[in-house]
Parts: sequence; structure tokens; C-alpha cells
Amino acid sequence: MIERLRLGLLLTIPICVLLMTACSSWEGSGHEDDLLLAEVFERKLFLSDMESLLYDGVSAQDSVLIVNAYVERWVRDQLLMQRAEENIPEDLNINALVEDYRESLILNNYERLLMETQLDSTITESELASFYEANKDQYHLEKPIANILLLQIQDDRPKLDHALTWWNDPTPENLKKLTRYATQYADRFILADSTWLPHEEIEQMLPPGVVSKGSIQVGKEIRFKDQDVNYLLKVRDIRSTLEIAPLAYIRDQATRAILHRRQIDLINQVKDQLYELEIRKNNVKVYTR
Repeated sequence: MIERLRLGLLLTIPICVLLMTACSSWEGSGHEDDLLLAEVFERKLFLSDMESLLYDGVSAQDSVLIVNAYVERWVRDQLLMQRAEENIPEDLNINALVEDYRESLILNNYERLLMETQLDSTITESELASFYEANKDQYHLEKPIANILLLQIQDDRPKLDHALTWWNDPTPENLKKLTRYATQYADRFILADSTWLPHEEIEQMLPPGVVSKGSIQVGKEIRFKDQDVNYLLKVRDIRSTLEIAPLAYIRDQATRAILHRRQIDLINQVKDQLYELEIRKNNVKVYTR
């Protein structure tokens, strides 16, 4: 691919320019077999620098267009870089910034390795409950939410009367039966008793005008039919804005918070272990105490 492109470029570059670039390429540059495409001050762009951009299946003509477009961008970028380097503040320590960035990359990579190999990501219900009790005051609702059951199902589904019987008597056993049925036949359903949703999301699940924010109250039940589709809704509980959110609603947030705390604890534990180990090996010397 590179050889075909080299030939295509050679045919498009004027002879005088080709001779100049050839000479500059061959004078001890380390690119004796390469083709110089552009120069900006002391910076040079060779054809080999673009190898990752070129692949088989692209015609020589299209490849030349790709190269030309890249060269134009490269020239402008290098001119901007040149001007930026001319305006580096005297107090800007580039080497220190680069070293800080290097250390950050290395540390992040090692911390990620620790998380993958040593972090226990299993969280029990007991741990979630304990976290919630200790931190629930931090989780006040920004919008009202409701705990609901919802079923959207078409009229022609088989044994719909069975489903409606289970719906009317939502015991745990009946909800299991209804969930199995809804998984196969319903257009949409929410039958887990731990599901809490903001009022506006509930509104969006029903035809316009069926419910409004103010009409979502505990014990409210709606049965609405739109053509051949049945919409059934039960409101089992609600929480208002600024109330403490139930655990089921913030479960994902609580899980992330617990894992984040574990990550911090693991890193600090590794730091302490390394400190004690290297102190004993006399690889750490502190002269301020």
C-alpha cells in the first residue's frame, strides 16, 4: 500500500520539489528510504509517519487525497505549535508537568489493576441497609416519586381474564404469576414492588391526560382503554420532594458509594503495607523527624 502510494505521490509532486525533498531526506536523516512530505521549521513529516492512516482497499488516487488533506492539517498544527512554544511563560515548567502526567498515568493503571484483582465487589443486602441507615440524610429527593404497579396489554392476549384476576389481588404469589404472564404477553409492565419512578416518567408511560402529577396519590388505581390496549396502574406509595429517598430508589447510588469507599480503603491499605515493607528494607528514609 505504501509503495503504491509512494508512486502515486511521486507522479503528483513537481520534479523540482521532488529533488529538493529527496536531497533533504537522504542527508543523514535516518529516513533514507522514506519520502519527505512537508517541513515546518525543524519539524519534518515523512510518508512513513502516515502508515497507520493508510490501508488496503483504498485506491491510489483516494490515498493521495487523504495524504494531501493530512499534510495540510499537519502544517497548520505545527505552525500553531511553533507559535505556542514561542509564547511559553517563563514560569511554566513543562518537564515537571510531563512528569506529573506520567506519574498519574502509571498510578491510575496500577490502581485499576488493584481494583480488578483485589477489590471485593460483592455487596450484601445487609451492607446496603446499614449504609442506607447511616447515610440516608444525604439522599433527599429532588422530585416526587411513586411506587407503582403498571400493566399495558392488548385485548386479544390469551387468558387475559387470569391476568386481571391476579392484578386485582396482587399478593406476592399472584404477582409472580402475573410477571411470568406479562413477560410473554404484555407490551409493558412494572410488577416489582421495589420500583419507584418520578411522576413525569409515569405520565409518559400512559396516554396523554390519563394522569397528571397532582393526581398521583397513594391508593389511586387507573384502568384506561385506548382502542384495543388496556392500561392498568396502581399507586402503592409516594414520596414528596425533599423527603428522604427510599433505599430501592437510590440502590445504584448506594452501591457505587460503597464500592468507592472500598476502593479508597484498598488503596490506603496497599500504601500502608508498602510503607511498612520498604521501611523494614531500609528503602525509605525520612529526614524531617
